[in-house]
Amino acid sequence: MAKILGIVGSHRFLGNCDVLVKAVAEAAGPEHELELLRLTDFNLKPCNGCYRCAGGDKKCVQDDDLDFIIDKMVKADAIIISAPTYVRGPSGIVKILGDRVVAIDQHLDDLWQKPAVVISAYGPEGDGGYSLTSLVSLTKMLGLDVKDFHAFLGALPGDSLRQPGVRERINEMGKALFGERRPRAEGECPYCGSDLWKFEKPGEAVCPICLTPAKFSMGEDGRMKVEYGEAVKKVYEYKWLNGHFRSDLSEGRKDFSKTKEELKAVRDPYKEGYIWLKKSESI
Repeated sequence: MAKILGIVGSHRFLGNCDVLVKAVAEAAGPEHELELLRLTDFNLKPCNGCYRCAGGDKKCVQDDDLDFIIDKMVKADAIIISAPTYVRGPSGIVKILGDRVVAIDQHLDDLWQKPAVVISAYGPEGDGGYSLTSLVSLTKMLGLDVKDFHAFLGALPGDSLRQPGVRERINEMGKALFGERRPRAEGECPYCGSDLWKFEKPGEAVCPICLTPAKFSMGEDGRMKVEYGEAVKKVYEYKWLNGHFRSDLSEGRKDFSKTKEELKAVRDPYKEGYIWLKKSESI
């Protein structure tokens, strides 16, 4: 029996992210076992940027629940990741998990190309922002194989299940988890799947995630035509992820030790004379 891990980035019990993960897992088939992990139930600290986990020992120095979460990800056969949209982006707890990517990707060989689907929930209409693209990027940065992804409309708990066509979309995502990936939709980056484009010149755009160039023009039929180039930064390939998170950062720590005194001289003028606000114990 294949095991599915559902990672829920919302504190809401039976909220949209909660029920959508369960519905997609059910659509994957009754032969699969679902385990659920609500990130807000765990002690998950922000990355402190020390890069000590990049030294090859596969262990973050922080004393929190990250190792438990990594262990569940490694033991799962497939993963569903969901998060609500707060202020046009994914919930903060999911971003904290993503910021720990250096420690997580020390287990890249165990996670590489494990099938995953990504769910974003948002509301009201038009407030999806960059949440879905951010979630997909995070998931791929962990080495997972994103088979399908979708942003579901629904602000109130469970409201997403009442939207037109949602059951069909859920079934598609469930089938894609262990089956064929969803074909790329019109307007999505052919390399990373992002639907965000940065227009630096009229008619010329670049994907802000992988720097894939694209030229936009109007066809004779009145529809927008897009001509894509090659991705400049292939950040989701094993070679890049393995090199960046498991060796480059480790070498960077060594380089810091060589230039430590030089960097100290640059930083020292900003060491004293500044007011850092802290909460008073008397308040």
